Amino acid sequence: MLRTAVVLLALFCVVYASKKPCCIPQQWSGIILQGGIDSIGSGKNQRNITFAAKLHISLDAKNGKYRVDEKITTTKSNVTVIADYKAGFMYTVIGKKCTTVKLQGEFPSTCIPKTAVNLGEYTLGLSLKYSLFAVTVTDKISGVIGVTDSKCLPLFEAVTLPLMTKPKQKVSVSQIFNNIKPGIKSDSIFKKPSICSSHTDETTMGMDPFSYVRQRLVERALKEYNKVHSSSN
Repeated sequence: MLRTAVVLLALFCVVYASKKPCCIPQQWSGIILQGGIDSIGSGKNQRNITFAAKLHISLDAKNGKYRVDEKITTTKSNVTVIADYKAGFMYTVIGKKCTTVKLQGEFPSTCIPKTAVNLGEYTLGLSLKYSLFAVTVTDKISGVIGVTDSKCLPLFEAVTLPLMTKPKQKVSVSQIFNNIKPGIKSDSIFKKPSICSSHTDETTMGMDPFSYVRQRLVERALKEYNKVHSSSN
């Protein structure tokens, strides 16, 4: 599926000279539109799973902070996550309930891995030049990401993610980055929510916002898989 997507992109784009992986700006905000559709089983037992979400993301890698406000369109629920590496906490708010965990480690790099393979330079629409890279996040997660040639702003990402199911399944998903704006208007958006505690015994290794949104994709896909799988039994 990803190979087909890359071929289609190549057919409709203009190729330019090869570029090296770049680093996404350290301070920006924007909207991520996520979606996925795949099938499980075969024959009469084949079922489709679909899911979608809209995320408002604010990244301040200079000060080790990010915020993700998530609206899950298929379930009409909202989730807010605020990670503050300097304070050492991550807050997850679902409805009126907050979970606080301690963060370990330093704020991860926002650069495209040096091992990424350049698949070419293209033009989106009339003039927006961008580069397409094949990336391997882990031995089980791989895909392609498009970033603008100017400033290395993210445009889209298509990845294949594993599901912890029996039998093992994978799901192909995509993310489109919209309304990207440089800088952070106010540091107050990273403030600890009033309903969240400053004390916790739970500790977790921190992750960058891109890894977080990929994790949420896996969780949503697994939820839809279990729902479809149970209804087919």
